[in-house]
Amino acid sequence: MTKHSSEEKSPKEIFFVLALLVGGVVTCVGFTQAGLFRQATWRPEGLASLAALEIPVLALALACRFMAGAQGWLPWVSCLVGAIVLFGAGAVLSVGGIVVGAWALGDLLWPSARDRLPVDWFPVVAVYGFGILAITVSALLHFPINSPLFYGALGLFIGFLQIKRLKELCHGLKARWQNNASTQAAEGRWPWIIGGILLVHAAVAALPERGHDALAMHLFIPSYVYYHGSWSFDAANFAFAVMPLGADSLFTVAFLFAGEKAARLLNFAFFTLTVWLLHRALRAVCKGDGAYMLTALFCTIPLAFLVNVTLFVENALAMFFVAAITLVLGYFDMQISERVRVVALICSAALATKATAIFFVVPVMVIAFVLIFSQSRRAIVDLGASVGFLLPGVHPYLYAWIATGNPVFPFFNAMFRSPLFVSDKNFANTLFPGGLSWDLLYRYTFYSGRYLEGQNGVFGFQFLTFVFAALWSLWRYRSRRGALAFIVTVLFVVGVSAGTQYIRYLFPILGVFTIVVAEAFRAEMPLTRSVVSGFSWVLMGMNLWFAPGASWQLSGFDVRAAISKNKAEELVRMSVGAKVLNKVVSALAPEGRVAYFGGFVGVDLKPAGLSASWYNSSFWHSLLRAKDLPDVMEVFRARAITHAVVQDGSLRWMPAVGELLSVHGREVERVGGAVLYRISPEVSYGPRLDPSGSSPRLPSEGNSLDLGSGNQQSWVFLLKPGTKFLWVETAYRCSNDQTWLGVQVNWLGKGGQGMGVVSSIFGCQHLGERKEGVEFRVPESAEGLILSLKAPTAGAVTVLGTAVRTGPFPASPGDS
Repeated sequence: MTKHSSEEKSPKEIFFVLALLVGGVVTCVGFTQAGLFRQATWRPEGLASLAALEIPVLALALACRFMAGAQGWLPWVSCLVGAIVLFGAGAVLSVGGIVVGAWALGDLLWPSARDRLPVDWFPVVAVYGFGILAITVSALLHFPINSPLFYGALGLFIGFLQIKRLKELCHGLKARWQNNASTQAAEGRWPWIIGGILLVHAAVAALPERGHDALAMHLFIPSYVYYHGSWSFDAANFAFAVMPLGADSLFTVAFLFAGEKAARLLNFAFFTLTVWLLHRALRAVCKGDGAYMLTALFCTIPLAFLVNVTLFVENALAMFFVAAITLVLGYFDMQISERVRVVALICSAALATKATAIFFVVPVMVIAFVLIFSQSRRAIVDLGASVGFLLPGVHPYLYAWIATGNPVFPFFNAMFRSPLFVSDKNFANTLFPGGLSWDLLYRYTFYSGRYLEGQNGVFGFQFLTFVFAALWSLWRYRSRRGALAFIVTVLFVVGVSAGTQYIRYLFPILGVFTIVVAEAFRAEMPLTRSVVSGFSWVLMGMNLWFAPGASWQLSGFDVRAAISKNKAEELVRMSVGAKVLNKVVSALAPEGRVAYFGGFVGVDLKPAGLSASWYNSSFWHSLLRAKDLPDVMEVFRARAITHAVVQDGSLRWMPAVGELLSVHGREVERVGGAVLYRISPEVSYGPRLDPSGSSPRLPSEGNSLDLGSGNQQSWVFLLKPGTKFLWVETAYRCSNDQTWLGVQVNWLGKGGQGMGVVSSIFGCQHLGERKEGVEFRVPESAEGLILSLKAPTAGAVTVLGTAVRTGPFPASPGDS
């Protein structure tokens, strides 16, 4: 019987081998045509960091093999210690609490989950909880309640409700700990291999943030909420303000507790949950070590290193995608009505994270609805419930429609014509335009440098190599799960690529694509499995070798910058000087207005920021239309800009801005290639105020004023409603260095009633003409003021000119 069976399988195995060889030949041809042999990869510094990370893993593996009893506790303790060394105890404690809190919330709101072992179902229940959190927190960002105290209290409340289940989880982890020795013996070297790869991901995630999108958006939003308690949703100033914020809201919670490190660690936690879920699905398909091989291959995808070395939403989206597909395809055993509702909620969270999720959500929910009508006894009820679970993910688009007139602002503005985006054309990425072709997978695999700010060979070589054998296995074994996963993958890739051929946006679907590729690991003959295994090892090596091509931050990364605060600060000062300048300007002018030229950096910025880019299309187009210095001054004055952060070479197309900075700007500090300027109040404040009533003329050229003992001069000014700050600038000349000029302001309320007095003194340490300014905060109900100038001795000070200006924002709080 066995012999007959083997003979029957052999012809089919031959076709499988042929399909596998076709994939291998295509990979070799593409590798040669793209010239990947000549492409630069790791620099010596990066290789040294890799060695420094992997040597401890090897030592631990040897220790667990030769030390009796170490297999149970040593790996877990090592993971905890390594995380604390890389991210710090505060970040580890915060993110650990958030992950467990998400599981507890998911377990609380998924009643049937309580009937299952907490450890076995931990990843999918945690993802369900993160989905609920993403939708809830993104709604709470509208209100000024977001603080560590609020989310800490919320976490403690959920923990109190789930105290019994948390004890069960602890007991389950303890049992898993005790059984770890036998588990390691069964799994062999693979946990150490995958753990070693994940350690590299963790190390690059622990580096200081230097990525443009993260500094401008994904860390700026948490930083803004940290300072203000809520997000502004100001689409006029930030085009991304009303985009879906599901992942960013989760980063915000972590940031509130422990800052940037915690946000980046949470992003890595999303990746780890994705790997955990994916491995569980692969074990149901692959034979032998196939599940471990494919899990390791997924971890070595260069794009995976990209989404960990800098903060993007793709890890969160990949986590939602893999959880939804494993549930809808039945990798977790549960009733159909329960399964579809959970899938709908997770898909809802994906929609609330990024608009491109629509290309995944639609086919997955179609599959779910078909399952309802084919298997459920209450089809209509279950259909209505699943739609109800899906609807919360629509709220970001509904709010954007109400706030801007465009549900997907700023995209498709040719259709919706929102006045908040200065263009009647559809916003599109001109560097990576959309398009479709039959050889898209080949192009993405070998010519990825055309579809990403990176080099070739970063999409992952396993997909093209194994796809032919996988498709053959789909047909041979009539795999419904694999076929549906393939359809979902194709629809997502086509949908996204038609809009923009930008492969980072495709990373979330690669987990689903890996489930399709798993069909190639069904090989039954030992020789065929050996061929698949050999291919896998080679592809793992190729992925790792070309990983640096995914990001400029990878090739020479220094692991010491993840551990040492001084090294991290040095790295940031060298590459992202504006990040350091944000702390400087936040200390000098916490209520100022800062314009950015050459790339917006919002993290650690307390003042209001304005980006000279498509982020703020009105400001950008106003600057482009400005032809000379007076035009630029009007643009700055209309927005009350107090400071500017300028990257070297960023003003080539805006010479008038450069002229303004040279005439009316003062360099405060330079860090790396970025310069912080203070803008003169003459520009940032409104026009001069004239005294009211019978007040004398202000001193000016040809109308100087001599001050001395008993010769105080006063003027009355009226204030417009909403005035928040007053700027008084005086040019004067001292007769000796022992005297001084006093500036006093008496605030006037309704009916001329006095509201208090503020004053400032200008010294005369240096003789000759001087110009000094002072800023005062205007009381809320003030309607006017009396300005007085005085000096202690007769003839001591001559006032050459005085200007009084008002504005809604401070001009230079650091000088007041």
